[in-house]
Amino acid sequence: RDTLVLLEDEVYINPGEYKFANFIGMVMTPASKPFYLIIRNTMGRFFDGARFSVYLEPTWNVSKHLEFGVTGNFDRLNFKSGNMSATNQILGLKTVIMLSTSLSFSSYIQYNTAVNEVLTNLKFRYNPREGNDLYLVFNEGRNTYLDRENPRLPVYSSRSLLLKYTYTFSL
Repeated sequence: RDTLVLLEDEVYINPGEYKFANFIGMVMTPASKPFYLIIRNTMGRFFDGARFSVYLEPTWNVSKHLEFGVTGNFDRLNFKSGNMSATNQILGLKTVIMLSTSLSFSSYIQYNTAVNEVLTNLKFRYNPREGNDLYLVFNEGRNTYLDRENPRLPVYSSRSLLLKYTYTFSL
């Protein structure tokens, strides 16, 4: 078996058998209101250590056509073996624009401190009728700390443009 690497040269998990017991709590205000909030907490065992996570997602429904949101995730991991620990934050911005019932645009941009990367997801959706959807999706990963490895990392870790069509049929 191979060692599981969570953070290169910092946090790794040795092969073995592990049992997890966790507490997960979530509170959400009504999403039908102009402003709503999701709070989620996870804590408990994580391999041979412990995990504590908090997730926040405040969202503002400006109108039936526009929604803005922010996401924040904080993770703290502590391990007994190797006296290792890790902290990670993921901060994100999201936008949904409903131009009509058949045409919408959404974006989600996040920064992840563990990998020093900005991840972008942009999605156009066209729904000509119920059960049919055409998506055009752009994804990009952008390194923000290019000198963390040798040789130097490229600016973009990934880029993709996807076209997806779904059709629902009945038998």
